[in-house]
Amino acid sequence: WFDSGVLNCSAGAFQQPMPADWRGVLFEHAVHHELSSYLAYSGTKGSLGYWGTPGGSEIDFLWWYGDTIVAIETKCSAEFRKEYLKGILSFSETAALAASYVIYCGSKELRVAGTRVLPFRQFAEMLHKGEILNIHGSL
Repeated sequence: WFDSGVLNCSAGAFQQPMPADWRGVLFEHAVHHELSSYLAYSGTKGSLGYWGTPGGSEIDFLWWYGDTIVAIETKCSAEFRKEYLKGILSFSETAALAASYVIYCGSKELRVAGTRVLPFRQFAEMLHKGEILNIHGSL
C-alpha cells in the first residue's frame, strides 16, 4: 500500500477498534513508505529488503549497496528498550554494518551499542537530507 491511512481504512479500522498490534504494523508501514519514496525520488542506488532467522531474530529494513549495509529497526513505542537491538546485534555477528538505526515513537535521540535510536520525525528529516542511506556517496 502507498499510504498507511489507506491501509488502515482498507483493514476496516474506522468501523471498529484497532487490534493491539496494528499500531506497530502501521508505524512500520510509514517507515517503509518514507524509505521507498526517498529511494525513488533521490535516485539513491541500492536495494531495500528484510532480514530474519528461523530463531526469530529480524531486522525490518536492510538497505545495501555493494558491501555497504544499513540496518533499520522500527518500534512503535515511546520508550526505548535494549531488546529492540536483538536483530541488529545478531546480524552484525555475520556481516559488518555501515550504520544501524532504531526508529521509534519517543522524543529522545540515543546511541546504544553503536546504534542510533531516533524519533520518527528526526529520522524522516535526516533521511530526506541524504544522511541515512547516502553512505559513502551512493547517490
